[in-house]
Amino acid sequence: MVQPSANPKRRDYAAMRQNDMVLWEDWKRSGYKPSKLKPLQDSMQGLVISTVNKYRGVDIARPILEAEANKHLVEALQTYDPKYGAQLHTHATHRLKRVDRFVKENQNFGRVVEQRAQKWQDYLTARTLLEQELGRPPTAVELSKRMSLNMGRGITPKEAERYMKEDRKDLVNTGLDQNAFEFMPTPDRLILKMVPSELTREENAVFARLFGVNGSRQMKPGEIARDLRISNAKVTRLKDKIQKKIEAYY
Repeated sequence: MVQPSANPKRRDYAAMRQNDMVLWEDWKRSGYKPSKLKPLQDSMQGLVISTVNKYRGVDIARPILEAEANKHLVEALQTYDPKYGAQLHTHATHRLKRVDRFVKENQNFGRVVEQRAQKWQDYLTARTLLEQELGRPPTAVELSKRMSLNMGRGITPKEAERYMKEDRKDLVNTGLDQNAFEFMPTPDRLILKMVPSELTREENAVFARLFGVNGSRQMKPGEIARDLRISNAKVTRLKDKIQKKIEAYY
């Protein structure tokens, strides 16, 4: 009696993992030459794609996610040691879970900016409506009451004064009249409102590269670390400090 063949997909997957192990051993024997790493990395891109696909819909460009995943894949290949019993793919899959932390950190940081945009829009709406009703610029107390109503939470007169001060500062700095400023693109308004005076020199350097402002191109954390010649951990700490200062200010 002829025995049924094994599951073709399972057989193919086993052959793929065996081939990757052969490539890894070849890379190791070469003294970890980059030319031997590339075929191995290319062969294991399925793990990278599988990892990146988990984050569909997040506000981070796919090429950035792929670069982050590939960084962790290479680190997994470098740290893998078969004597500990784990298979190469298992070790790499475990290492790729670190992409989740990268996504959470960057999503949280970006969310602060989104929240700030909404708050600023609530301020503009309240101020415009009050000017139409009163026929004059509203006071901080009047603004705080209207903003509290619109935002569904208590806004103190002191908070309202911050928006008013910021509004006046924008008019002085940009030379624009009030209506022209309101129709500037939101990202441009936000950049003007990040109170750089409250950031240290190091924080400003990281901030400029995170958002691509002040003559700097937008960079991911690893690039910032290399550009500023500091560790990835320090970039993360500075990002956290920047985020807290932005949240406290607004």
